[in-house]
Amino acid sequence: MNAGPTGKLWIARWILLGGMFFAGCGIDIGNQEGSTMKNPHLMLYEGGQFSYPGKYGRLFIAAGNYQLEEYVTEKGEKNQGWTLILWMGIENRPETSKAQRVYIGQTFFFEKYKIHVVRMDTDGRGLFTEIEILNA
Repeated sequence: MNAGPTGKLWIARWILLGGMFFAGCGIDIGNQEGSTMKNPHLMLYEGGQFSYPGKYGRLFIAAGNYQLEEYVTEKGEKNQGWTLILWMGIENRPETSKAQRVYIGQTFFFEKYKIHVVRMDTDGRGLFTEIEILNA
C-alpha cells in the first residue's frame, strides 16, 4: 500500500483526524499565562486535531506517537526525553502535508508558521502537548 502523500494511508489519516476534530476531541486554545492573541498557546490532545485560522492559511495540526528516547537538539546536543510527532498541513494545499518528530523546547518552521513546543503534560482529559504559534 502506498503511504505517500496521495496514498490510502495518508488519506485515511486525515479523514480520521478530521473526524476527531469535528467530534470535538481536539484542543483548547486559551490566553494562558504568557499567551497573547498575537502568540496563541494551543493544547493538542493526543488523538485530536486543531484547525488554526492563521494569516498564512488555515493550519491543521495534530499530535501523537509519544516516545521517551534520546534525541539531538538544534545545537547538536544529545538529550534524553519525550518526543512526539506533529502532523501538519495547510488547508487546500495537500503538498504541505508533513509529519515531524519534535521535543519539548524545540522551535521550528512549518511553511511560514514559527512553532514552539512548550510542554507535554496530562490532565483529566489525557495527554496533551502545548504549542505556541510565534508569528500568528
